[in-house]
Order: sequence, then C-alpha cells, then structure tokens
Amino acid sequence: MTNKSLSLALADDDLAKVSSAIKISIQDDLGKETMSSLIEYAPNKFPDTTKNVDVIFSNAFGTSLYDLSIEVRFNRDKMFSELKISCNRDNARELAHGITHGILQCLGPHKKGLVWLYPNRFIEGVIWSTLGADVMLLATSSVNTQTFIPAYIFIFIILVSYIFILPKLRPYNEFESRKTEDKLKWWDWFMKGSLGFIIFGTIFALLKEWFIRQTIGS
Repeated sequence: MTNKSLSLALADDDLAKVSSAIKISIQDDLGKETMSSLIEYAPNKFPDTTKNVDVIFSNAFGTSLYDLSIEVRFNRDKMFSELKISCNRDNARELAHGITHGILQCLGPHKKGLVWLYPNRFIEGVIWSTLGADVMLLATSSVNTQTFIPAYIFIFIILVSYIFILPKLRPYNEFESRKTEDKLKWWDWFMKGSLGFIIFGTIFALLKEWFIRQTIGS
C-alpha cells in the first residue's frame, strides 16, 4: 500500500508525511499491536491466535491526501474481511474505484486458488438451500424411499464438510503461523484422502456392477 499511496501523492507533497500515514495493526488474543511497517514486527511468524491484520492509511495531514482514508482488513473469515475507502472530493467515486482496483491487483498474486471454497452469495444460497432440502428429505424418508437414504446421507456429509470443515482448514485469509502450517498438513491429508475415496470408491462400484452382470450373464 505504501507504493500505491505514494503514487497518489502530488509532486509537491511531503512523501515522508504520506508514508507516516500508513499503519499496520495486528490483533490477537493478547491485544492489538500497531506499527508503521511489518519490518518493525520482531517475530518471523504471526501468533497462532491472530484474528485481524489491518492496513490503514489515514490522517495524511499537510498533504493533498489529507481527506483520504483507506482501511483493508484481513480476517480469517470472509464475512469480516473488508475494504473501506473514505474520501471527500468531487471525483470520490472514481478515485475509490481506482484504489480498489489497484489493491486487488496487489493481492492477486497472493490468492490461494480457493475461489470454489468461497463462492459468491448466490452460490452460497444455493448450497444452503440444497443442504436444507437434503435434511428435509432425510427427515421425511419412508420405507418406500429407503433406497435413496444412502445418497441423501452422502450429500449431507459432502455439504457439511464443504460449509463447516473445509473453511476451518483453509480460512479466507491465512496468516503465516505454526497453526496455519499444521492446518495445511491436515488439508493435504484430507484432500488426498477424499480424492482417493472418490476414485477408488467409484472404481470399486463399477467393478462390483460389472462382476454382478457377468455373474448373472453366466
């Protein structure tokens, strides 16, 4: 954000004042620590209980950016991660759009490739609706529909894992810590195990069906 902030400054602005308007705040179970750069942060990893990392630009008094405020909050949960931009100018909307685009460009190379785990609200609604419908089908299943119960249970397990378990292993924002490293190991084990179960389970089912057909045919 430092480079982005400096690029917004005018030629006659004091760049030292612009840089001093940037603050980084790290919050964990022990409290909140604020600094002007992560270089000042002594540990080489974040605490395991890190909740938020806020990057804030504000109060650049004595410069042309005095009325600009930017706050980027990185939280483990998608719901609490946010970008706030406040500006009192005639072209405030255009400026905010440009800043947002620039910040997203900076964050682009650091994305984890887990877009499928954090879809948009419409897809989230579809997933929750599917889970609700599946629970209703399980609750109202009768003797006549017992053949579908295993499928309902399988769908239930998949959706519950997707909604509740996987986001715990791979949060929306990950902070480099020992806990994160442990979760990555669990994630690797879980994904490989699930993939193996799906592949070998499918192969086993196909072989079983083929064997039954061969037995009946003979």
